Amino acid sequence: MSASEFDFDTPQPSVTIVNLNAEASPLLFRVDKNNVGTTEILLRLATWLKEEGALVVNLTVTPTNICLVAALKGNWLSRFGKALHGPEYTLQTS
Repeated sequence: MSASEFDFDTPQPSVTIVNLNAEASPLLFRVDKNNVGTTEILLRLATWLKEEGALVVNLTVTPTNICLVAALKGNWLSRFGKALHGPEYTLQTS
């Protein structure tokens, strides 16, 4: 794929989570999601972080990106999925 095929001017929506708790996996999680900076998603994320009792080291939010560095409890990924995608979300494993 040549450089001319990439659109470097359009930001790609993404979410990156870095989990500092070595006993809880995964330690790194990335997913693409449109509209991650909406009020609805940010409120669900804030509620989730409070319920998790997460130690938040850094949280960066833009209209198209969320980057979170925190110490999260075990099996956090499915709970995070509900915060990001809504209560109907079900974690799919291969």
